[in-house]
Amino acid sequence: MITVPNIFADEQELWVGRFSSGSKAEIFSDWQPYLFETISEHTNYHLVLDQDINVIKATSRAAASGLIRPLDIDLSKYPLLSWRWKVTQRPSGGDDNKRENDDHAARIYLIFNAPEPNESKLKWLWRQLSSNQALNTHALNYIWAHSAKLNQPIPNPYTASVMMIPVNRADVGIGSWIEIKRNVVADYLASFGKQPPRLSGIAIMTDTDNSKSQAIAYYGDIKFIAPDNHTEKTQ
Repeated sequence: MITVPNIFADEQELWVGRFSSGSKAEIFSDWQPYLFETISEHTNYHLVLDQDINVIKATSRAAASGLIRPLDIDLSKYPLLSWRWKVTQRPSGGDDNKRENDDHAARIYLIFNAPEPNESKLKWLWRQLSSNQALNTHALNYIWAHSAKLNQPIPNPYTASVMMIPVNRADVGIGSWIEIKRNVVADYLASFGKQPPRLSGIAIMTDTDNSKSQAIAYYGDIKFIAPDNHTEKTQ
């Protein structure tokens, strides 16, 4: 059941970020900026053309902020997450395990147990996650990692409420569009040891505030997919 407007759905797919076909006004009404209260410099997100396709370009210079949107998705029906992204510049000196170097060129957050699926509540829960105060709110965070082992969940250095899953690493694939497909139910089970609740929200983020460096990433379309007989659990 989807109660949030502007989700493009059919029997097999739920489009939650159809950047390639949406207008700037439509996209940025669905995806709202989230600004960290303690960080004065913010990542810039713009709709741009890349290879004649509309995508979101993120440019971060000693900065951090995200784009966040509410969802209400039953992952037992749509367990697969598919997206594509491209990184052309990674933050220098990043470390997946240290607070002082916790910067990543590209991230996708999946947020669970929001009080209710609306934008203001999602901003509240993001603050809870980032301040390590959340009791029930938690997240999976797919990252372009620095050196962590691919596909192995690791705790976010700021909070145990967020488990990070490296899906790309270092300079492998930099400058190229990379398509990713993940089984969110399997990743959640591997990260938290239980079946996931309903999905409350999604966010993208490119950040460089800790390393005081620069990063550039591009985010393509994002969708959830119903399973079929030919789908693998992870990629």
